[in-house]
Amino acid sequence: SRTSTATSASGKDGSSAIPLLPALASTKELNRQKHNAFLARKEILVELAQKRMEQLNSWRKKLTEKHHAQTEATQEETRAREAQEEEKHARHLAHLKCETKYRCEA
Repeated sequence: SRTSTATSASGKDGSSAIPLLPALASTKELNRQKHNAFLARKEILVELAQKRMEQLNSWRKKLTEKHHAQTEATQEETRAREAQEEEKHARHLAHLKCETKYRCEA
C-alpha cells in the first residue's frame, strides 16, 4: 500500500521493513544535538578569545606603564646629572674667577 511505502522501506525481497520516520526523527535529533554542541563550543571559544584579549590588553598596559616609568626615571637621572655638571662648571668658574682676582690683586 502507499502508506507503508511512505513510512517504511522494504528490502528487495520484501522481508525486512525499516521504519523511515523514526530514523529521520532520530537523525534530525542527532543533528540538532551536534549543532547545539557546536554552538556551545563556539561560545566557549569566543569567551576564551575575549579573556585572552583582555589579558593581552592588560599586559600591554602594564608594559606601557613600566616603559613610561623607566623613561621618566631615565629623564630624572639625566636632569640630575646635567644639574651636577652645571654645578661643577659653576664651581670651576668661581674658582677660576677667584684665582684670577687673587693674581690680579697680588
